[in-house]
Amino acid sequence: MRKSKAKKLTDAYCRSLNRLDKPYFKPGDFPGLQFWVTPGGTKTWCFQYRVKAKKYQQRKHLGNYPTVTVVEALKRAKELDRKVFNGEDPKETEKVDILKMQLGEVIKSYYQD
Repeated sequence: MRKSKAKKLTDAYCRSLNRLDKPYFKPGDFPGLQFWVTPGGTKTWCFQYRVKAKKYQQRKHLGNYPTVTVVEALKRAKELDRKVFNGEDPKETEKVDILKMQLGEVIKSYYQD
């Protein structure tokens, strides 16, 4: 039996990842959770999922690394996975919520994320 070379994503490991010439990601501790590092040095969390009505997989941005910790990203990924399992599309519900909000509230929520 071979041991997996994948490392568990911890705070220290995420901090130590360096930027390269092209974007790359490390798989997280939850199925679909990904930690992306861009050439500019930005580190972000994404959750990749599949909805029945869509042909391709969707990717939802969960937040930037220092702001969103490893534990918080795992919590957000589990919440999104539960919504997808119940038949909701997180991107569609976000669009509906934004349409219901007023412009000032949208700008505030954009800068908070």
